[in-house]
Amino acid sequence: MIEALSGDFQHLAIDVILQCCNFKEGLMITDWSILASALIDTVLAHGPFSKQKCLLAATIVSRADAATSRSITQKIFERYRSQAQDQINVFCQLAGKLNDSTFHRWVLEEFVR
Repeated sequence: MIEALSGDFQHLAIDVILQCCNFKEGLMITDWSILASALIDTVLAHGPFSKQKCLLAATIVSRADAATSRSITQKIFERYRSQAQDQINVFCQLAGKLNDSTFHRWVLEEFVR
């Protein structure tokens, strides 16, 4: 599914990965950094987030280890500093709803910069 993120079935791949992330809060996923790297590569190659990509990014940020969460948050903010602010707002709202403490640690810190 990770390879499908950059292919023709990107939306399907995102849906399946989201299901895996949400099943038992992602307990079966052992390496969140692989998902984060694949998502960042997809964003850089295919442009701005769709709502699905934004939800996947927020889900990874809220469930991953601290280093992966910080890394993906920084990359998202780097990508969207030159883009419209409404996409950053959607990401912040989703990350805050999924995990309030993650929002305060990583997203709010990046947003205040």
